[in-house]
Amino acid sequence: MENSRKYILVGVTVTAALLISIVAWLLISQLSYGKEWADYDEMYRTDRGAAVFLDDSLASEYADSRFDQFYLTVDFVKAKLNDRFYVSDEGVLMYTLPEETVEVSPEQRQYTMEGKTTKTEWPVCFTQDGRLYVAVEFVALFTDMRYLSYREPERLLIYRGSRSEQPAQVTEEAQVRYVADRKSLILTEVHPGDEVCVLGAAEDWTKVRTAAGFIG
Repeated sequence: MENSRKYILVGVTVTAALLISIVAWLLISQLSYGKEWADYDEMYRTDRGAAVFLDDSLASEYADSRFDQFYLTVDFVKAKLNDRFYVSDEGVLMYTLPEETVEVSPEQRQYTMEGKTTKTEWPVCFTQDGRLYVAVEFVALFTDMRYLSYREPERLLIYRGSRSEQPAQVTEEAQVRYVADRKSLILTEVHPGDEVCVLGAAEDWTKVRTAAGFIG
């Protein structure tokens, strides 16, 4: 009988220890940070073109990159940035000003406005797969916006209207994650002294844009 009690006691002790170990492991798993890095090609779908961020949110549109320029479809520009851009029945890029209309044919490396012709080192627009693309630099000439472009991976960040930004300096090493979650994929790392732009804050997380253009 005494031996039976000993076996029962040992069994209960082992079971309790096992349960404590499992609970501890679950707690550590929940509180620990994920170590997996993002696959840029998969995350940003770089096979489709350069990822486009509109006011810090990833857009469904992709930009075409060529001639050291980024190009967007006129449809996207008209819908999201400036509705004065449109395409004529002849496939010519048009932009309406109060007293004139600027016209640029595909592959043309110049445009005329107010009687002055300006030449560019890149085509202002081009046609591909039945869609007309226009250089973001050209769009910015007529639009209340600014843009930032990055490589590896290629990304285009567009900000509409005027907005103030809050610069900050990193004080300790940290990992910039895709979303505000301990297990979220790592986009990049920042180190003391690095400059970032603070985009927002919620609870224990701060949303930033790094000098390399990563938002997380």
